[in-house]
Amino acid sequence: MSRSMLLLPLLLSFAHADLIFEGTVWSAPTRLSSWSERWMMNDTLWDTYLAVRDDDLQLLRENFNHSRYLTVILYFPTYLASELHVGSKGIDRLASVVEHFYNANTQVILFFGRPDFDDSGCDHCDADIVHDPSSRASFMANMRRVLQDPRIFGHLHAVSVYWMGASHYCTNDRCSEDEIANLTTALTQLIHEEAQVPHLVHVDGPFWESCLGDCLALNVGGYTPTSLSAGDGVLAESWTQGTLPNGVRKLLQDSKFSPINITLICDVPNCYMSDKLCSTGSVESDISTWFGWHKELGLRSWAVWNFVDGPVGGANDYGDVKTDGSGLTRKGKIYSSYATPGPLSPPPSTPPPPPSLTPAADPHSWGWTQSTLQIASCHETKTWKDVVPLAISGQVCTGGLGSQLQPGLFEVWLCFHDHPCSRQLQALALSPLTDGDYGMCFVFHEQNKSWVPWEYGAKLHLCESSSSPRVPPSDQTLPGPTPPETAGVLPETSPPPM
Repeated sequence: MSRSMLLLPLLLSFAHADLIFEGTVWSAPTRLSSWSERWMMNDTLWDTYLAVRDDDLQLLRENFNHSRYLTVILYFPTYLASELHVGSKGIDRLASVVEHFYNANTQVILFFGRPDFDDSGCDHCDADIVHDPSSRASFMANMRRVLQDPRIFGHLHAVSVYWMGASHYCTNDRCSEDEIANLTTALTQLIHEEAQVPHLVHVDGPFWESCLGDCLALNVGGYTPTSLSAGDGVLAESWTQGTLPNGVRKLLQDSKFSPINITLICDVPNCYMSDKLCSTGSVESDISTWFGWHKELGLRSWAVWNFVDGPVGGANDYGDVKTDGSGLTRKGKIYSSYATPGPLSPPPSTPPPPPSLTPAADPHSWGWTQSTLQIASCHETKTWKDVVPLAISGQVCTGGLGSQLQPGLFEVWLCFHDHPCSRQLQALALSPLTDGDYGMCFVFHEQNKSWVPWEYGAKLHLCESSSSPRVPPSDQTLPGPTPPETAGVLPETSPPPM
């Protein structure tokens, strides 16, 4: 999705957002002299980042710029937002990174670090946000401080929080399903209120390893299909684990999620150059097997861990790029072949084109077909921010365009249950609908940032209720062009060996 879809989860009643992230990369700077999650706080490492960030971004564009968009996961230790302990430096530097990606037309999934652990000498980071109300309040206050920052708000595409399943507060059944559902609900509400983007609930690889045998239960530290369902989607680390396929099937069976809501992160190691072992014996077969499962399960989204995984001259156990920034690792080249790079995003110095869409008399000149000239005359000027309260109150519903999606041009629809244009057409006897059917649907023009009229809501039947949006069927009797069948689809075959 483009930057204009920052409010997607709200518009989908925070339940069934089309959260597709293909070829997403967990971001980290290259060419660092040491490796620490606090590189934003170390002035020397920060200066190195400033010097290499454009080169790093160009590497991303060249190798992971999917034909639809470029997305990165940006990790941020939550305690760095604490004014008491670090002042404003943490948020200032995070904002600089976020703005740099945003200005380069790159989507950011902000990933808040786990609150119960830190290996960088932090003496105030061990927090039990599951059971202790004060710890949760402090943690969420730090999150709120980040999400409210005007340099960050509106520049994020999704937010995730490191799971507590591996925490010593939750191991050995110390956290129940209800407790994790309560935590997830609180985090989701905070992210919706302050960032107005989806909450992707994070789980790590051990989550899938609880799916043993017939996989009667999927539960690690209270993280279950039910407790995960309090979020908008799932951001799940994984590798070539034998339990992964049945684990995903169990999650789909017992949760509210569909395959479009699940983003798997491929966490395969560079086993040819480190002491980390590959499950199938080689990085090539590990990745081929993983993507085979991904396709078999009907998933759309995937991400990789990670851009670079160590300092210059150090271990790079999971890196897709060489630590000196000179190019891709063997593993990174394989991932890149799956990312099917499309047209490069414009460089940061190139501003986006100005809006140019004007009302059209010919419905076909919109680029999206309307059934009548009367509908083509309808207009809607609300911004995404204007639409949010309407979505919350149930006055509109929305969703992805499914089989009619045109990447980078038309990706989402919005239906008003009561729209002035529909009322006016009825009053002028220009509408075939009866009194009481005042719905009108639009599609969003991603390039011109404008709403394009589509059809009467009563004809499309996309909104059974404001809390249950539906994806348009592929029935070709509906107005609107059908995109190429291959748009956004994973390769049919494995990439060639490197």
